[in-house]
Amino acid sequence: MSANSIDPREKSGPEGRFTANQKATMALALLTAYIVPFMTSALNLSVTDISSQLNSGATAVTWVVSAFTLVVAVLSVPFGHLADVTDRRRIFIAGTVIFAATSLSSALANSIGLLIASRALQGVGSAMIYSTNLPLLLNAFPASMRGRILGYSVTATYAGLSTGPVFGGFMNAAFGWRSIFAVAFAMSAVSMYLAKRFIARSEVSEEHRHDIPGNILYIVMVFSLIFGLSSWRDGLWAKLLVLLAALLMPCFVILEKRSPSPLVQVRLFALDMGYTLSNLTALLNYGATFALSYTMSLYLQNVKGLSSSMAGLVLISQPLVMAVISPFAGRLSERVAPHMLASAGMGISALGLFLLSTIGVDFPLWRIISALAVIGTGFGFFSSPNTNAVLSCVDKSHYGEANSILGTMRTLGQSISMVIIIFILGACVGNVVIAKAPPELLSDAIRTALIIYAFICLAGTGLSLVRSKTAKRRP
Repeated sequence: MSANSIDPREKSGPEGRFTANQKATMALALLTAYIVPFMTSALNLSVTDISSQLNSGATAVTWVVSAFTLVVAVLSVPFGHLADVTDRRRIFIAGTVIFAATSLSSALANSIGLLIASRALQGVGSAMIYSTNLPLLLNAFPASMRGRILGYSVTATYAGLSTGPVFGGFMNAAFGWRSIFAVAFAMSAVSMYLAKRFIARSEVSEEHRHDIPGNILYIVMVFSLIFGLSSWRDGLWAKLLVLLAALLMPCFVILEKRSPSPLVQVRLFALDMGYTLSNLTALLNYGATFALSYTMSLYLQNVKGLSSSMAGLVLISQPLVMAVISPFAGRLSERVAPHMLASAGMGISALGLFLLSTIGVDFPLWRIISALAVIGTGFGFFSSPNTNAVLSCVDKSHYGEANSILGTMRTLGQSISMVIIIFILGACVGNVVIAKAPPELLSDAIRTALIIYAFICLAGTGLSLVRSKTAKRRP
């Protein structure tokens, strides 16, 4: 096992107070947990303006979001494994450097192609950050505090989601969409300083080898799956990519079982059903909810005619509730079975999605806000308890890998969520500039997507309940 930035055995200071290193690690981890969701949720309010200013169609502009999630999904596990066996600090700092540079290049992009390329490279930096920030944070505190620490981390994420629509809508209206990337650049620059100043160097592990064949096979497999699904309507080649991914999956499992230092501990999926179902539940949850902000942003601005700043005020109802509930849910998961909390949360989210799925051109705003608040309540009870359920199944030495696999489930779900809206928009509206799409057609497309999301969330609730029963039977 590699030595990490903070000794996992380090306890809190006298009378339960945090040490200086714990405070610094907490600040850094929470800041990086805040940046990406802030930028993503803020950027959702700029989709209409990006489409118009860069003269890109509805299908093309979705790749500003999808290219990012695709790369994060492909690279999170490889970087998580690399960080576990080498130096989490080095991977983390490199990620913040890449994220800062690509934020700047995104702000300067003068075509949709350059913007998508910058966002894809930004996904590389984000994968490096995602795979290290939570393990660095958890290793700085005793295991007994894991639930509340996860609650803090999730709260930072939801704070980004909460402030993103408000500040993003304002910045888009006042300064243009490029200002969002400028703010992301500034925050990532602060993260670089904090990491270099406060996070200690790590020793390189001599106990593990890099699983190069596993890395290559995993990257090809996940890329083929997500890119093929995202481009499903573009021709036979996309369907062949999905078929290739399906054929590579059993090959990857066999390879990892035989590897002395596997990229993914596939045996854990077979031996611990709670671990397996917790990851699958996360995939379905994010598949049902990730594109909601993007989808509702299109609806509020192009069907209801709201400005980006007003749309942001409406959208804040979901993540604001998440941010309030998450710390409570994290602490509660230390005393109540996290599987049960996550199941209840996912069921509440499913209810909110069904309430929202009756949307139409004349749908009142108060019903939108109420439904989003219900979804936010459910997600707040789901996220940190589900993460606690996953990490409770593994040793601290595998936190990076487990967190990366969970992150991949999350980004796979996010990609699937975006694939659904890409497919439906292409079928119902076509690749036209969003502002020129007929409101009735756009409303029908959004309603169809919401119905699909609601049933995905309902299926995830059922799976989570099965997971809860499995967990009860475990000693």
